[in-house]
Amino acid sequence: MSKRTTSIVLVSLVLFSVTASARSRIPKRHVRGAEFSRLLDRARTTRSPAHMDRYLKLAHAERDPLLHKFALGAVLSKKVPLTKPQKKQLRRMVGDPGRGLLPRQPLIPRKGKIEVRYFIGSEFFDKEVRLLGQQGFTVSPHADGKVATRGRLRVLVRKGGNKVFRDLKDPKVHAVIYSGHSNLGGVVERGLRQKGLGLGRGAKMVALLQCSGTQTLPLLATRMPRAQIVSTKRYSTPSADQAVIKTLLNGLEGRWTYDKMRSTVRRGYDGSNYLFPNQLELLKHTDFDKNGMLDGAQLAAKSPKFSGLNPKAMKRAQRLVSGVGYLRSMNPYYAEEERSSVFSLSQAKTKVIPAGVVQSDGRSALHITNTTVNGARAFKVALNARMTKAPRAFVGAATVFEVQNHMQKTLLGKSDARSRVRSLAFAGEYLQRMFPGKKGEKALKRLTRHYGFPTTLKMWDMPSGVHGLSERSIDRLAARVAAPPRPLRPAPLTPR
Repeated sequence: MSKRTTSIVLVSLVLFSVTASARSRIPKRHVRGAEFSRLLDRARTTRSPAHMDRYLKLAHAERDPLLHKFALGAVLSKKVPLTKPQKKQLRRMVGDPGRGLLPRQPLIPRKGKIEVRYFIGSEFFDKEVRLLGQQGFTVSPHADGKVATRGRLRVLVRKGGNKVFRDLKDPKVHAVIYSGHSNLGGVVERGLRQKGLGLGRGAKMVALLQCSGTQTLPLLATRMPRAQIVSTKRYSTPSADQAVIKTLLNGLEGRWTYDKMRSTVRRGYDGSNYLFPNQLELLKHTDFDKNGMLDGAQLAAKSPKFSGLNPKAMKRAQRLVSGVGYLRSMNPYYAEEERSSVFSLSQAKTKVIPAGVVQSDGRSALHITNTTVNGARAFKVALNARMTKAPRAFVGAATVFEVQNHMQKTLLGKSDARSRVRSLAFAGEYLQRMFPGKKGEKALKRLTRHYGFPTTLKMWDMPSGVHGLSERSIDRLAARVAAPPRPLRPAPLTPR
């Protein structure tokens, strides 16, 4: 080895050891979170500016984007005394287009092309491409779909909702738009499981124009913490979504603030249905500490506490949020669309609240408690800590099964075998949407074994779509559950 090579190796080793020692001195994430909680509590009770100065300094230096956002959200949600310089510093951090909690505007360069990726559901594709032409875009064929250009805007249009987040890791892309069916959360959840996605590169506007976008917003906001999310709150219509897309494209080209985009959208049809990245209401639908509880409820508490769950427990707690979110969207849809629905619409809209992870005895995946919110009945759903090591597909399906069982028992007084089969149908439908293929089959096998159903049931026995949950379909599934096991076919004899 030459002297030059030896010196390069020695310098590299020194730099590595210095970096490793520096990292070892940084407190772990849950320790930093506990310090934020302590300082905020002291600032609120002692009303001393020194504690808030320290708090804001730590928040500014925090490199974990989720902890940074949770810390800013905690200050905004509490009536903490702030000096004028502190208010100015807080506004600057909160509205930062790059890493702010409520960014003022998309991060768009002053010069050069503005790159947008626009995914359109197949049934809406032709119409929305024609609308781009009517809005002054020049549309031409592309190997990946269509390309629409107008001024600085270059919009690559793709058909379908597969892998809608694949461009978030491309530093040249400034915005991603999806317009189409939500598949009751399946488009987002399956998109977030794409390999090599990482945390994305840079802050990008992500607009999801689909029904009930807030269902999956907690998962998206934690998986892609740099995304500036535009979402729907309720069911949406194609015409309203298309008007919003027109505003978003004009806003990107003109480097509008989110306030200007939002005020333009609110003047149109059903404009209040759309949630923008600079709205504090966003915190009602996020889970930045990934503990399986929505931040709005946590931050409204007297002393907000940052969760100290370990990384594996965080993933399972998030899967609880997936199952709860699915039911919060599916049950009202089921009551409205399926004539044989066992729930009335008001019953189907009973609020189900994810409540994190708790220690609980028994084999149940969940601990469910009855409560009231604003005088209306609600259910708090917490994940049994013993289930935090279970696969996420099983945790999501078990959440759907047990919550649906509890709702039938509490709201309808039904706890018979048919009610359990109906709950199994909902759990199977969840797996069809979120985990098609081998993962879904494995989760279904574990689910049936855990709850005492025949383990010979397969995914093709489960319903697909809201009308697959009709009482006729439940009859067929109940017959399959009661039927004797399918005989194994003997292997054919082959001549020697």
